[in-house]
Amino acid sequence: MYLQCWAVMCCNVPQERVFKASGSNNFYMAMLLVILFLSTLPAIYTIVTIPPSFDCGPFSGKKRMFDVIHETLESDFPPWFSRVFSYASNPGLVLPFILLMVLAIYYLQSTSKSYKEANVELKKKLQTQNEENKKKNKRAALKAQMDLEEARKAASQAAEQQKNNNASLPEQEGETSNK
Repeated sequence: MYLQCWAVMCCNVPQERVFKASGSNNFYMAMLLVILFLSTLPAIYTIVTIPPSFDCGPFSGKKRMFDVIHETLESDFPPWFSRVFSYASNPGLVLPFILLMVLAIYYLQSTSKSYKEANVELKKKLQTQNEENKKKNKRAALKAQMDLEEARKAASQAAEQQKNNNASLPEQEGETSNK
């Protein structure tokens, strides 16, 4: 038991660097997207390529399960909708559209990274400017304090001199009256 307790205490040490919540959230969302894509591949492969059972099921008598969609479009919808759907499902149209979406995602991701780098640089500049302003304010406060001390000294000297002048005036008046 003590050995297990020691192993738990040694192995279950928290990370030194705290992970950002948004980074881990993006990672989990990307993993979910990949898993969703991978889980739909077998179903899509089955629907498009494997022929259904001949004897039973809703797809009996069809070459592929996908043929039901064409029959439904032809029988239940107007003819123009079936033509639009057949043009939209054309690989010559779908593949460039997918390629365009991938390029757009790549472009948006790269601009996002560049904006993020610019924000980091701006934050650094703001921090250095803030530090410089603090230093300037500190210098200005020290200078104002020195000026205030000099003004106090000058005022105290002027008060002393005034006091001395006031004290010497009665003495001078006494001397002039004695003469």
